[in-house]
Amino acid sequence: MGLDAQHIANSRDLSFEQKFLSATDGRGVDIVLNSLAGEFVDASLRLLPRGGRFLEMGLTDLREQGELVSKYRGVAYMPFELVDVAHEKPEEIQRLLKQVVELFELEVLKPLPVVVYDLRHVSAAFRHMAQGRHVGKQVVQLPRRLAAGGTVLITGGVGELGREVAHRMQAAAKTVNGKRQGAVDRRGVLCVIRRDHRYVGAKIGGGSGDLARIGADAAGGRRKLAAEQ
Repeated sequence: MGLDAQHIANSRDLSFEQKFLSATDGRGVDIVLNSLAGEFVDASLRLLPRGGRFLEMGLTDLREQGELVSKYRGVAYMPFELVDVAHEKPEEIQRLLKQVVELFELEVLKPLPVVVYDLRHVSAAFRHMAQGRHVGKQVVQLPRRLAAGGTVLITGGVGELGREVAHRMQAAAKTVNGKRQGAVDRRGVLCVIRRDHRYVGAKIGGGSGDLARIGADAAGGRRKLAAEQ
């Protein structure tokens, strides 16, 4: 995109502030598009010493307009939701997306790197992401294709993430959202799921129990069946 190494910096530590100030002889920038939080927001605001626009799209660390006006003169603080822009100006979003697609087709832009994790190692994927060490996308995939008409047990599956996984698993005949300890409000879980049109065609249930024991019982049943055969 025509940027040299002096105009590219790491946003995972605060070194970007001094690097950009040095690269611009202290003039800083005119516009900051921010999705950071905490001291990173302050470092980004200091990159507007001559004033400018601070576009806040992260919305995780919103600041008071009055406080910013007195501390950072000439800075226009502008929080915004991209979803709202899409609703208000859908044709503008469409135009921008077409431009981005064209840049990919011309290979001006390159796809981000993708690292694929086996679902059985999903904890490693979350740990790596939480440490902020990844670049690009992390993808979790099943080790094998699910058998049509089978049953999928989702442990810890009564929360938002569990319901989203259930949505992805709905090709199976039955999806059971399980929780190891404590009571599950079966009626509440099913109400949430039934209100979601994405679950049409899947049979979804909720329950609680010792999942280790369930697995051991299932394995014992399979061994008994094999011996009888």
